[in-house]
Amino acid sequence: MHRFALPLLILLFASLSLITLQSIYPSGVPSQLLAFVLGGIAYIGAYSISFSFWKKIAPMLFILIIILLLSTFILGKTTKGSTRWIAIGSMQAQPSQLAKPLLILYLCGVLAAISKKHTKTPLLPIATAALPIFLVFIQPDLGTAMILAAGFVASLYFSNVSFKYLGLLCVAVVLIGATSWSFLLRDYQKQRILTFLAPTEDQFGQGYHA
Repeated sequence: MHRFALPLLILLFASLSLITLQSIYPSGVPSQLLAFVLGGIAYIGAYSISFSFWKKIAPMLFILIIILLLSTFILGKTTKGSTRWIAIGSMQAQPSQLAKPLLILYLCGVLAAISKKHTKTPLLPIATAALPIFLVFIQPDLGTAMILAAGFVASLYFSNVSFKYLGLLCVAVVLIGATSWSFLLRDYQKQRILTFLAPTEDQFGQGYHA
């Protein structure tokens, strides 16, 4: 039964999102429904492929991530100060969204190899995963960068990595976060974080999305 837990959860959240979208933006339902259908097909296709295949192509996936993210700065269109989208004919694609599953697949492959060698030092995945996260951060796309970072930390947690290194990673994250807050984050990014922590303070302004 557990094999069906994730698909059922995805179906539940997809249904709830469509119901919510119908109440506030009915004309957007067809395109969102199409996206769910295409995503479901992609999910079934990816799930049917053995992990050994994904592990084998993990290095190529990482290279693809970097190429896509770098191409955003060359071919991308800047909107409201951010360069996140690449035009493909009449359509637009956001490479950072594709980076979410590809980075996880890459990390799984690397961490599986580390576990097989009976070493618990995650220096390689830390060093490599930092690059795509940084490229997304400077687009700038703070939200997606935080999601990529969270996926990276979760991958380490569920792998055979020593808790000592996880503790050091947490300290590093705190230090990077404090430094970013003081020197790197823009005012609107700080405001979004503060509003996320207390969305009721500005319900119809910065907190509308939450």
